[in-house]
Amino acid sequence: MRRAGMVRAAACTALVLVASLLAAACGGGSSGSDGAAKVVLHAPKELTKRGTLVLCSDIGYPPAEFMGEDGKPAGADIDIGTALAKRLGVKVKFANTGFDGILDALAAEKCDAVISALTDNAERRKAVTFVDYLKVGQSLLVPTANEHDIAGLDDLDGLTVAVQEGTTNATFLQGEVKTRDWGTEGPPTVKTFAKDEDAAKALAAGTADAYFGDSPTAAYYIGQEALTYAFAGKPINAEPIGIAVRPGDPLAKQLQRGVDAMYDDGSMRRILKRWKLEDFALHR
Repeated sequence: MRRAGMVRAAACTALVLVASLLAAACGGGSSGSDGAAKVVLHAPKELTKRGTLVLCSDIGYPPAEFMGEDGKPAGADIDIGTALAKRLGVKVKFANTGFDGILDALAAEKCDAVISALTDNAERRKAVTFVDYLKVGQSLLVPTANEHDIAGLDDLDGLTVAVQEGTTNATFLQGEVKTRDWGTEGPPTVKTFAKDEDAAKALAAGTADAYFGDSPTAAYYIGQEALTYAFAGKPINAEPIGIAVRPGDPLAKQLQRGVDAMYDDGSMRRILKRWKLEDFALHR
């Protein structure tokens, strides 16, 4: 009986080993909420002690971040931030912060990092360290009737363009107003809004002739209201989108490892596909 028990134990051990090898061959391992193998990162001691990664996000910029029907944050950035926190071995909290002051909130240590469809550019890199995870262009939206025949920036003479304040979109448009040669009707009026959704609503209400924003967000608005919005021309100015961290913070290195791992194991692409953002993947 003892020998039979030993044989059964050995057989079970072999089966467990085979199952383990099969799981490893299929990319198995401990799974995160994104269904991918969980890569354990080394969170800074203070973060580990606190147990919660606090991320500043302007939760009004779909499909990156917005309030879901259940009143909870949803969107691609929310899923990415949640997955990274899990890999760090901590919980996550999203601090809803107005975009215009979001980097000031980071500097004041009101959050550990910013994930909010934030364009990585030279000016911002003077104040923060970026961990890039997308590459996104900018697009114009117009009413579906497009009575002004807008097909690009050159057609905005004398018109009103709605845009969210404090964004690279607003900075770019304001720069174009000053430097571009405009027609007899003069440059467009750039009308800024604290929330991007309000800028889009201004177009729908007819108080703006066009909306200018990140291409994924513009596409989202069309998806929600195809009878209201349409693209005007092709996207321009593709730039990287990144998570912002305070300079010198070791968290940046761990988040970079996490983003790289999510691209390597496919979990980043699954999140982007869920939100129809796969065309904006950083690694194609």
